[in-house]
Amino acid sequence: MQALVLLGVVLGCLFGAEGVQFDVEPATKQCISQDFSQGQIIHGTFKVPQIPVMKMTFRIYPPEKDAEAIFTEDDATDGSYAFTTHSDGNYKFCFIDTPREGVRGKPVTRRVQLTAKEAWITPNDDEDTVEKEELEPVQQRFMGLEPKVETLKVALKELRMREARHRDTSESTSVRISVFSVLSILIVVVCGGLQVWHLRRFFKKKKIL
Repeated sequence: MQALVLLGVVLGCLFGAEGVQFDVEPATKQCISQDFSQGQIIHGTFKVPQIPVMKMTFRIYPPEKDAEAIFTEDDATDGSYAFTTHSDGNYKFCFIDTPREGVRGKPVTRRVQLTAKEAWITPNDDEDTVEKEELEPVQQRFMGLEPKVETLKVALKELRMREARHRDTSESTSVRISVFSVLSILIVVVCGGLQVWHLRRFFKKKKIL
């Protein structure tokens, strides 16, 4: 218990260039903890000396009680890790030393090295991510509307052509009606004149006029 408390204090050094080093006794579990806030990106490295008879498992646990590990490296040697904190609280970095099956030998204490760096998810990055996710369905909707827009363009073009034909027909009909009206009047006038001329001639022959 004292080792856990001490290592929890020392974990503040993880964010330095050297990180922290501590010993893990054979067949034991050694954890260190650090308080993080929601929205942090934590990344770092670990290094474990290898021995034939024992293996070391490296795990990172979130603050929630009985939660599963958010990072696991079985038979850890040299490696790196990264995770994003989804809640406030103490995150545990645990090294678990266990014997290898079918291998005999004398286990020894091993000194592990651990480093960590922290960063924050900036509002701009978060907004950009949300914006891209929101634009995806909008883009799909626009792609679905594209054929309908093309169909609408064709329909509008046909309507304009029909309107032009109707206008031409209307203008042509108006001209024809006007010509027909003038011709009708001329025919009536000519017919009336011919009738008057014919009647005058008839009356002259009968010596009525």
